[in-house]
Amino acid sequence: MNKTALIITGGPREDGISSQMAICLINSLQKQGWDCRVATPYKLNLSPCLGCKKCRATGICPINDGFDMQRELFLTSSLIAISAPTYFANIPGPLKNMLDRMNGVILDERAKPKLKDRKGYVLMTSCTTPPPFDRLFRQSSGALRAMNEFFKMAGMACKGKIVYPGAVGNAPLPTNIQRKIERILV
Repeated sequence: MNKTALIITGGPREDGISSQMAICLINSLQKQGWDCRVATPYKLNLSPCLGCKKCRATGICPINDGFDMQRELFLTSSLIAISAPTYFANIPGPLKNMLDRMNGVILDERAKPKLKDRKGYVLMTSCTTPPPFDRLFRQSSGALRAMNEFFKMAGMACKGKIVYPGAVGNAPLPTNIQRKIERILV
């Protein structure tokens, strides 16, 4: 099995909670022998998807802005993980933009999944709304739903989901959240 993981850090801050969650996952995966690569949508300055769907026929987006490198990372990784903060019950715009641009990577010209059972995914989100209100007001579940729908459309298998509600500022990641992350794929 190809043990290459792509970790997508969907938050804007390198020291933010979602980045800490990603680093924790990377450390855990590396201990298990995984080769980890990182993509940060906020640093990429990718153009938004035009909705032309030309990529579904070729697998290549017609916009020439460096997206091909992200596409290759996605295609050559056997595990894709996203760690993103919850923004108004959804994911941050640059992450959504990146996932939109993966249209031709995950779907064929008939909108059938291209990656069925070929890859696994892990979802992690942090949310400032404290429990149980994060669930009652569908904050963290909204972000998870947005990310999960993308991977379901691709036909990929979920390997784990982690929510950190009540995350405030850049405080260190709590031990219980670290343990949950470290148990993924073990």
